[in-house]
Amino acid sequence: MAKLAKHLGWKVTPSPRILLMDIPASQFLHTNQADEAYIRVGDKSRKLTFEERMQLMYDKGERSYEDTAVYGATIEDIDMDAVAEYAKLVGYGKSPLEYLRENNGFVTTNKKGKEDVSVACILLFGKNPQKFFPRSRTRFIRYEGVDEKVGAEMNVIKDVIFEGTILN
Repeated sequence: MAKLAKHLGWKVTPSPRILLMDIPASQFLHTNQADEAYIRVGDKSRKLTFEERMQLMYDKGERSYEDTAVYGATIEDIDMDAVAEYAKLVGYGKSPLEYLRENNGFVTTNKKGKEDVSVACILLFGKNPQKFFPRSRTRFIRYEGVDEKVGAEMNVIKDVIFEGTILN
């Protein structure tokens, strides 16, 4: 129609148009060519920091914190006797080291050829998980009665902190 109007010499004024796009949330984190990720806040886009980007990837299920390599952890930090005992319980017939390398990504080889030990491996089989995760402990508190009380009426009768591996 616009071509015909122009051919006839009529003056064509474009009418304003609105384009409405509904874009569903993605299950993945998307980045631009510069490997930057942004998040929409109101009518603006804000660049994500490294920590925010990692948290978003964990939240979306793209990465698992348990699979992350523990900085400074080596095979020597793993209690191989505990791995052997566990492997025996689950009916795994190979060596403890093979179990760690072949199952659940407990130990993987990185691009530099170095073995990485995962968070899950340290928490399950580490000789001293609190060396790497000081707050990885379980606190058991037993109260007298069914309600927690504080101050002069505090009713704690047992307070124990368990450290070590999750399995222990």
